[in-house]
Amino acid sequence: MEMPTYPWRRDERTLSRSMPGLVVVLGPERGDPIVLRGTGVALWRALDRPQSTDELTISLAEEFDASPDAVRSDIEPVLEQLSVAGVLRAVS
Repeated sequence: MEMPTYPWRRDERTLSRSMPGLVVVLGPERGDPIVLRGTGVALWRALDRPQSTDELTISLAEEFDASPDAVRSDIEPVLEQLSVAGVLRAVS
């Protein structure tokens, strides 16, 4: 799946609970919960405001002192999973 270049935003109907080291996300369709750990927690936190994949990549690469290419390859599948689950929307 090609990642959109426009910003992602959380679906306002999504429920989430943060605990030490993880976030549990339940989408509006109330399917199976998604559990985010590690950098997924930082990604979810960063999505508290609309951001593009590029913006997310840059900010998380800086936060974790990692290469942008490595961060992008880590977050793209998570963004896709969250999008498919309906908890994220691409804002055009």
